[in-house]
Amino acid sequence: MYWLLNLLGLIRVVAQRQRSYLGLVLALVAGFVVAVALVVSIPLYADAVGYRTLRRELQPELQGAPRPPFAFMFTHSDSNDSPLPPDRFRQANQYFLTSFPREIGLPVQSTVRYANTDKVQLFPAKAGAAPQGDPLLWINLGFVSDIQSKIEFTDGAWPAPSTAKDRPVEVMINERLADKIGAQVGEEFSALSGGSNGDPFKLAVLVSGIWRARNANDPFWFISPDSLEDVMLVPEQTFAARIVPQGSTARAQTLWYIVCDGSNVRNQDVPPLLGRIRNVQRRADALLPGIQMPVSPKQGLEGQFQRVRLLTLSLAVFSIPILLLIAYFVIMVAGMVVQRQQNEIAVLRSRGVSRAEVLGIYLLEGALLGIVSLVAGVFLAQYAAMLMGWTRSFLIFQPRSDVAIKLSRDGVRGGLWVVGLTLLASVLPALGAAGHTIISYKQERARSISRPLWQRFYLDLLLLIPAYYGYRQLQTRGTISILGRTASGSAAGSDPFTNPLLILTPAFCMLALALLALRLFPLLTAAIGWIVGRLPGVSGLLALRYLTRSPRGYTGPVLLLILTLSLATFMASMAKTLDSHLHDQVLYDVGATVRISDLGQNTQGPSSPGGTGGAAGVTTGAGEPQPAGGQPKFLFLPVSEYLKIPGVRAATRVTRGTTDAQVADNRTAGNILGVDRMDFPRVAAWRRDYAGGTSLGALMNALGTTPEGILASRRYMQEQGLAIGSKVNLELRDVGEPKTVPFVIVGALDYFPTVYPEDGPFFVANADYLFDVEGDMFPYEVWLDVAPGTTADQIQEGMNQLHLPSIVSDEAPGTILVAQERPERQGLYGLLSVGFLASALLTGLGFLFYSIISFQRRFIELGMLRAIGLSVRQMAVLLLWEQALIIGMGIVAGTALGVGVSRLFIPFLQVRAGEHPQTPPFVVLIAWDQIRLIYLIFAVLLGLALSVVAIMLLRMKIFQAVKLGEAA
Repeated sequence: MYWLLNLLGLIRVVAQRQRSYLGLVLALVAGFVVAVALVVSIPLYADAVGYRTLRRELQPELQGAPRPPFAFMFTHSDSNDSPLPPDRFRQANQYFLTSFPREIGLPVQSTVRYANTDKVQLFPAKAGAAPQGDPLLWINLGFVSDIQSKIEFTDGAWPAPSTAKDRPVEVMINERLADKIGAQVGEEFSALSGGSNGDPFKLAVLVSGIWRARNANDPFWFISPDSLEDVMLVPEQTFAARIVPQGSTARAQTLWYIVCDGSNVRNQDVPPLLGRIRNVQRRADALLPGIQMPVSPKQGLEGQFQRVRLLTLSLAVFSIPILLLIAYFVIMVAGMVVQRQQNEIAVLRSRGVSRAEVLGIYLLEGALLGIVSLVAGVFLAQYAAMLMGWTRSFLIFQPRSDVAIKLSRDGVRGGLWVVGLTLLASVLPALGAAGHTIISYKQERARSISRPLWQRFYLDLLLLIPAYYGYRQLQTRGTISILGRTASGSAAGSDPFTNPLLILTPAFCMLALALLALRLFPLLTAAIGWIVGRLPGVSGLLALRYLTRSPRGYTGPVLLLILTLSLATFMASMAKTLDSHLHDQVLYDVGATVRISDLGQNTQGPSSPGGTGGAAGVTTGAGEPQPAGGQPKFLFLPVSEYLKIPGVRAATRVTRGTTDAQVADNRTAGNILGVDRMDFPRVAAWRRDYAGGTSLGALMNALGTTPEGILASRRYMQEQGLAIGSKVNLELRDVGEPKTVPFVIVGALDYFPTVYPEDGPFFVANADYLFDVEGDMFPYEVWLDVAPGTTADQIQEGMNQLHLPSIVSDEAPGTILVAQERPERQGLYGLLSVGFLASALLTGLGFLFYSIISFQRRFIELGMLRAIGLSVRQMAVLLLWEQALIIGMGIVAGTALGVGVSRLFIPFLQVRAGEHPQTPPFVVLIAWDQIRLIYLIFAVLLGLALSVVAIMLLRMKIFQAVKLGEAA
């Protein structure tokens, strides 16, 4: 009982201590909450993404209709040597109806039973005569449970159950079967078959109804209703009484189709669910040896579970720099707390209190804050995960409705780990303070003479060694070795969204350079102070001398600012570069927003022998009617017809073919494109670096001045010793016999949309000139520029309405959207965006409390300066100088580091995948727009800090500072 009273008393003391510096406590809680929210949001986001992709992948297309994601199908096929005994069917049926829902652990939405016979021959019934000749067709007889509400009759009605052996069995047939054999309601047939083991099958059937499905996409259908076309369906009672007794042919296949509700299945539920599925399989096989489970969510669940685990691990590693930043904030704020209590700690230590007891007080304080932070952090994590699911790029969000966030045990477990680690980080400053006595504390307070530990051991310089090594590895190999394998060994390994080392290495470099900058800052302030000392005024000089003499006082907030700003600059630039490169890659591959294959109309095809092959008014691409005696092989509508499609803003023709280029005796295989020089610039995706800085307009003008001119690949020109004005012969073989045509080079190209230098030389010519020299038009592509939001389906529908003989072969927006919605890409950008927002908030809080604590700590010093004659204006300028220098150094250093590291490391983030991974070239872009937004965020947060300091300065009483003296 004594220890309990002591504990309660200690908790009371701790609560009173926390109330005395409530602002810092709240800042510390903010750090705890942000760390918990960030870590917990990772598994929540991964689980939500897994939940979304699982349902998409577990819905295979069933002839155009999606199958329910948690559907199970069990099938058993009888062998002729050992047919399924009726009692075994009843046992299995009872199991699937009663025991399966309990053992699988999921609510069952529907259960469908289906059985059919082996194939039997169907003959027309003839009174008193045995069937002769060939059968009408081979059919099955079977039943489907609970099908009545899922079908409608085009004629007739539901077949009546039949148990009397002397009467025909009433059946219903699919309307497609009725059309195939011309069957009508009331017509009688004979179903005959001789079993392979000697069991005959003979049954008279009477058509009672002709049916069709009400909704072919209904989850009820275990197979497409059209697949039941050759099955004559009977009631289940009829099947058991009249068909099963026929022998081995009677029950060829039995099927159970069970649809479960898996809407509450999350990633944490997958392992036990997989175990239950395996148990169900074993149980079903024991009842019916050889039973199969062709449909189940098992494979999808296994793949989803692994993907979610890998995504969670990858994002957790990506979050390390941000978490370290948050941990540093916690340590810094905890250090401010300790600063306020350091005199008290020193007195306690001088009076015999042990270091362990001092640490115990802080540990208890941290534990109380951790409990509150865990609850708030877990709550906030759900919104952070939702924000990650809305991310399109860095700090770019688009709300969507399919982000289903649900709290999980893994998330809470991660939150507990973060609270524990953050708690230890918060105790670190107390560990150092607990070693001071009152004498050593007064000595250090008088002047911060000792450098930080990392400076004394030259940790900043030592960190440059591995940072430089990582950069050299990237520069030499273009990748980083991961456990003995290079990232370029696979497409996934080189993907920056799945390879955390490609992000951690730049962050490590920024940390080393930021620490080095802090080592140099006192030298910089001393140099500036030497200059300012020769200028009138004392405020700036006093501020600079204070910063030079006490660098440890501002190391924490400046380092926090540098790291936050440099990371934000790097992340924003990385996102902008990768997004731009994604657009460039897709548009280069497609050529324009949409690419269409115009097939034209073949006048010599079987559709129009000896004629024009088309309707009146059909023209060539140039719009000129062809003469009757010289009809072309292909006819095309003018390309302007495509402009009538809603959403199409511009269109151009592009021909494509292979060629052999000949210079002297050198013959090289290559590709040739023909373009309409007037329309092409309005449609094509183009970058100036594709032609060494030459604009697309200038290249098209060069083609316009020389009809026989071509643009040639620069690499080919260098290999053949060619220049502008050189002649080259190209063999054209699009129409009829190959023709060798001379061309003149009027421009050089490094790249051109849709053609790749890796595939050999390429040439671009005038499309009309190619048509002229080949003597006829031939099928070409049409490239379209469409309005945002116009889909490929809308384009195809528009072409169908205009009767254009074309098909959409490729489109850029859909491809880009699929790439942008990759869980790895979205998760990384979401994590970095949420992490930056959290870091910016904590950095602003850090500077706010640094300013307050610094003012309070120097209260006496500032009071004495005021007492010896400094005006309020001079004092304000002094504090403004200090804050401006600290913030300015942090912003300049952070921006410089972010831009420099971006230019060094972002080129290594190019995804090395696909057939042409290096085309088009990777262009590093610095996200100055978002950097300015980052500046604005910091300006608001840090402006608040300056305002608070100004208010405190105005309220300062000189007599209080003088009277308090050292006791303050």
